[in-house]
Amino acid sequence: MLEKTTILTRLDQADRTDYQPVPFWSWNDRLEPDELRRQIRAMKKAGMGGFFMHARGGLETEYLSDDWFAAVDASVDEAEKQHMNAWCYDENGWPSGFVGGKLLEDPANWVHYLQMTRGCVFDPDALAVYVTDGTKLRRVMEPTGAAEYICIYDRTNASAVDILNPQVMDRFLAETHDRYYAKFGNAFGRTLKGFFTDEPQYFRYDTAYTPVMQAEYRKRYGDDLLDGLGALFVDCDGAKGFRFRYWRLMNELYTEHFAGRIYRWCEAHRSMLTGHSIDENSLGGQMMCSAGMMPFYEYEHIPGIDWLGRSISSEMAPKQVASVSQQLGKKHVLTETFACVGWDVTPKELKRIAEWQYVNGVNLMCHHLYPYSIRGQRKRDYPAFYSEHNPWTDELHRFNEYFTNLGYLLAESREKADVAIIHPMHSAYLTFDRNRMAESTGELNARFVELIERFGAAGIGHHYVDESLLAKYGSVQDGALKMGLCQYRCVVIPEMESLDHTTVDLLRDYAAQGGTIWLAGKAPERVDGELADLSFLQSNTTFEAIARRESPFDRWDSAVRCTYRRAEGGDFLYAVNLSEDRTESLTLTLPFDGAVRFDPMTKKCAPLYFEKTADGLRVPVTMKPGDAVILMQDDAAVCAPGPRAVVETKPLMGRMTMVQPVENSLTLDTVALSDDGVHYSDVLPVMAASDRLLRERRNRPIWVKYTFDADYVPETLLLETERTAGMEITVNGMPAEMNRPGTLDASFRRGDIAPLTHAGRNEIVLHFDYRQPEHVYEVFNGFYYGTGEVTETLMNCLSFETDIEAVYLAGDFAVAAKHGYRNGVRDTRIADAFVLTEPVRAVDSGDITVQGFPFFHGPMTLRTTVNLTGSDWTLRMNGRYQYAKVWVNGEYAGLLLFDDTCDLSGLLHPGENTIELQLMSSNRNLFGPFHTKGDPEPFGVSPSLFALYGTWNEDGTSAKYDPDYAMVRFGLYECRLER
Repeated sequence: MLEKTTILTRLDQADRTDYQPVPFWSWNDRLEPDELRRQIRAMKKAGMGGFFMHARGGLETEYLSDDWFAAVDASVDEAEKQHMNAWCYDENGWPSGFVGGKLLEDPANWVHYLQMTRGCVFDPDALAVYVTDGTKLRRVMEPTGAAEYICIYDRTNASAVDILNPQVMDRFLAETHDRYYAKFGNAFGRTLKGFFTDEPQYFRYDTAYTPVMQAEYRKRYGDDLLDGLGALFVDCDGAKGFRFRYWRLMNELYTEHFAGRIYRWCEAHRSMLTGHSIDENSLGGQMMCSAGMMPFYEYEHIPGIDWLGRSISSEMAPKQVASVSQQLGKKHVLTETFACVGWDVTPKELKRIAEWQYVNGVNLMCHHLYPYSIRGQRKRDYPAFYSEHNPWTDELHRFNEYFTNLGYLLAESREKADVAIIHPMHSAYLTFDRNRMAESTGELNARFVELIERFGAAGIGHHYVDESLLAKYGSVQDGALKMGLCQYRCVVIPEMESLDHTTVDLLRDYAAQGGTIWLAGKAPERVDGELADLSFLQSNTTFEAIARRESPFDRWDSAVRCTYRRAEGGDFLYAVNLSEDRTESLTLTLPFDGAVRFDPMTKKCAPLYFEKTADGLRVPVTMKPGDAVILMQDDAAVCAPGPRAVVETKPLMGRMTMVQPVENSLTLDTVALSDDGVHYSDVLPVMAASDRLLRERRNRPIWVKYTFDADYVPETLLLETERTAGMEITVNGMPAEMNRPGTLDASFRRGDIAPLTHAGRNEIVLHFDYRQPEHVYEVFNGFYYGTGEVTETLMNCLSFETDIEAVYLAGDFAVAAKHGYRNGVRDTRIADAFVLTEPVRAVDSGDITVQGFPFFHGPMTLRTTVNLTGSDWTLRMNGRYQYAKVWVNGEYAGLLLFDDTCDLSGLLHPGENTIELQLMSSNRNLFGPFHTKGDPEPFGVSPSLFALYGTWNEDGTSAKYDPDYAMVRFGLYECRLER
């Protein structure tokens, strides 16, 4: 058909391990070497190239113990056998730096922060005291009779460490990295690739500080830090200049003392550093945690970001990391992604989330999360999961194949970007106030986001330039601004207040050499935070002129984003429609003589329609929401015919029969508690019961009672429960035998309780010893019901010994809503109570949930028939399901994972045809969250939405809990044949 370009030939021949997704493998239970090895083999089968060995909440094997390192040893050995990459995760939980709590034992390691008070009393115990005189701020060493004193205090927090202190970092490296190297040094640089660092941050809950700052400030600026420290809190003469100096230095300490120190360790030990900081997506978020992310990426071998939730945002986070990576020649760019999306997220939705990042420069995926176990608290760990616990992951290998091939193309090419946008991070230094974060940086952030999205919408290739990195790697040559390996023929200066003096020097030279400059608003008026004359900065172009020269699009206002890539043997353009609900039609102009369309899933090229003009190849594209296209240069390509109009359709919606019975489910998530098995509390949500027991802080035997109603009892009724040592189970007062393996997790157990069940109300009672270590009680109550001194650092590595959880019924039955359903927002269905009824054998395909399957998860195959006059038809369908598989007249026709269409040509015949559709349902309606007040299907799902810890009242109510059940829709929105 056509010749493959060199990069495609290399893709076919490449060892793609380094390009395959690498999941967060949550080590969250008692680790058994044989089970670890089995899960590694399952990851391999799913198309994953390695794993991050990530200690997380629920871990029962002691972190960094001999048993821990035995688990690492088994995993590294199995990775080598499977030709996979093993990675260490450098902490127990996150943020990185506290060695699972060990460094917190010494108060000298604790994190510092600043607080300010105003009052009439001079406090000699304050770090520094100030008085104001008009617009001037003056430090005083003793009482002066002033009406008001501004006191600044150096505070510490016992649940986090000072990562800006090099001595603390040396202890962290000695307790973590050195110990791994001592045991696995021979594997470093081979199977064991390096370390993932996660969400390092100075203290983000208040104004960040470190005592190290005093000596560093004097060394850097020659002044006493304490003379000006009050200017962080008070607008006064010289405040902006001081804030610039303070936060600039804080960023340097964050970058050099944390990232730089680990990077240099890795360089000396045949190791690599990857991972990400936190809150990369806004200027305020970066000020809160790091004072700027881009310098951090210099010290990562694989720079990374994370993205949480089902929504997408501006290009800021992925474009920041991609810009540095292109400028400093870093091949791989990692995203830790897909946390918090919720169980109902579809592969197609995940693809859009990922491609928003990939089109902006990411090329390597870290799935969040692949859990070792999902029992207890583990199942609420920011789902969904990308493991055997998720029904649709039998096809995860196809999803991973797509992003492996896409990632390879992006990693093995370089972006064409001739426009440099100066990043306004350092202007945020001048106004940032941690107590007024949105107000202090919001306007600057909003202007920057508007600007960068304007460039993205026009398809203009651009990078951000960080001023700290520009000072190290920038130069001007032949009228171009050079930044590392990249050079730019146009410089854009956002509307911002200040530039670094090093940036100004380069821009002055650039302007003198005739460089193209566009001021996107008012020119800066400060240098290093101080007023200065920058009148030499003048626009000599416009946005429209830049777009006419740089944009491949015929319009500059679409939801399509693109990246033009230069590759050996031929360039390509990769474009994505990021809209959720709008089809976009564009005409692209490319400097090719011919082009083909490349599909990363199949690794095949297909002809496409184009027109040759004097300006290049014109390619009209129509992209549905979430669609992506890769147009590969192929100068010998032959133009394909234009799109063919649909002339006939046959609807397939409506009543369909089930090909075989399915195992239906019912989740029981309310309980009554008892200390004697006789007297029970009122009925409580399971998480309210869990919260009550944790607050009571008493280890003792308890009885937990669940109830369910049945109008019908199937021949087999399976009860599935989680493992609790010594647990006794009765159903209606009779012992239940749990002698079957569970299906939801390897640690769950099942038993047939049909002989113990009757029509009407039934009771299930679990009797066991409730126990928690005192440490669990202390951290839990300190975090949720304390003064705020316990931060997420300790909660993230907490492991409950005993869990109070839902139980599950499974079998061939239907589940009816006792009082019917009502429609909720985001296509949810709301009910208040349920009863088991006789099984259903046929359903309306449009809304299966309300027809007896509100808690259903897994595959359901439906059959319909259609009479046709011809054989060349395409099936078009979409709906709320994870994927669909299609059979026609008994023959397999295909999988709909990302697409809405399936070509049925050759499988249909004139007359009656049988079509079977297997729809895969998610775990959402089994695990929830069901009870989120106000938003029945949140798109940012965290453990708190399930547990609601810290919000429960004594009577088991919560202002955030809705006792009704919100279930998501399962079924088809449309289904038809077209030709």
